[in-house]
Amino acid sequence: QREIEQFLQHPAWSGSAWDTLGYTGGAHFWRVTLPSGVTDTQLDAIDCVLQAFKPAHTVLVLRSTTCSGGGAPADLVISDAVSYDFGSVAAGAGATHVFDVTNIGLGSASDVNAFVLSGPFRVTSRPSLAIASAGYATVGVEFGPGSVGPFSTYLTVEYCDGTQRVTTTRLMTGTGT
Repeated sequence: QREIEQFLQHPAWSGSAWDTLGYTGGAHFWRVTLPSGVTDTQLDAIDCVLQAFKPAHTVLVLRSTTCSGGGAPADLVISDAVSYDFGSVAAGAGATHVFDVTNIGLGSASDVNAFVLSGPFRVTSRPSLAIASAGYATVGVEFGPGSVGPFSTYLTVEYCDGTQRVTTTRLMTGTGT
């Protein structure tokens, strides 16, 4: 924990806060709350730096502080029915899948973020920060088992629906062979 505290005290994260999401799959998960007004371009730059210099076995989930707007709420859904099965993948290899995240609500979703909380699954591409009504974005996920056996976790998409922070999930499974 001390290592991540020192890491997040860097001046680039001024106005940011962090909290722990837990420890699972050999990794610590932290949520980094960025100051309001962060753009997609700024978030990409921050994400690149965070991923390059973060302490080992640490996963960071980024989000901004604002959640307001009012009006009709956004409602995001993730493609691939109730669950997505990556099937059998050789230990040490990887398989990827791209999920569509569609806004079926009448309002825009903002501060959109995607994450998984356990390995051997990882988000390889994140959605845009905002998804308009009837719009969609994509989230890439990789399943890369390091050992033999069944694995499962949830892809979580967190967003502001116009009035509050909400999440939607999709179960993902895979077998290391």
